[in-house]
Amino acid sequence: LSAASFFSDALAPNSIVAMFGAGLTTGSVFEVPVPLPTILLGTKVVVKDSAGVERDAPLFIISPGQINYLMPSGTAQGTATISVITNNVITGYGQVLISNLAPGIFSANSSGTGVAAAYAIKVVGTNQILQFLFEDGPGGKVPVPIDLGAPSDQVFVVLFGTGFRTNSGLGGVNVKINGTTVGVDYAGLSPDYVGLDQINLKPLPRSLIGAGVSNIVITIDGKVVNTVQIAIK
Repeated sequence: LSAASFFSDALAPNSIVAMFGAGLTTGSVFEVPVPLPTILLGTKVVVKDSAGVERDAPLFIISPGQINYLMPSGTAQGTATISVITNNVITGYGQVLISNLAPGIFSANSSGTGVAAAYAIKVVGTNQILQFLFEDGPGGKVPVPIDLGAPSDQVFVVLFGTGFRTNSGLGGVNVKINGTTVGVDYAGLSPDYVGLDQINLKPLPRSLIGAGVSNIVITIDGKVVNTVQIAIK
């Protein structure tokens, strides 16, 4: 599955993938240095693409029930075979469709739904105020409402995802919050984390004041992205 959206229809090269199973590994590793290794505790993930080329996938985490890995760069479009090999024994096997574009947006609870794993930058005069848009609540992650402030203030939201850095350009990225179209300044590679992409929105329209918890509906080159939420005072 896409580690962001948890959609399973397709995966993109250089995107973060979450694989689930049983008995995949002999142990767990949850803190991995960069550059990412391709083998941990004797376990590796091998991707054989539609052109017959095999590549070892860089690994983020491993455990008997879940492996997060980076779909290798250069993986050809079409059906790919994924093999988990632990101590030279195949412990997992399956097939996925590789597409040039498979967009997903991360949510704060890592389920692909609920409040977005995002932050806002509020510009007040020459000051920039950073605000994360989620916090821990009694039932899990809950949205922190954005105050759009005075008419002269501007609030920019940054969303994080994976699988869309190869989009055709900003003209193909459409974002609506609570049904209101919001402009996009950037949609592509995030420089801070392997496999991570990001969308930088233009200032939120003041017509959204009072919207409350609102769905963010995104399409990228015609592909619908998983719906996440923010809250607006």
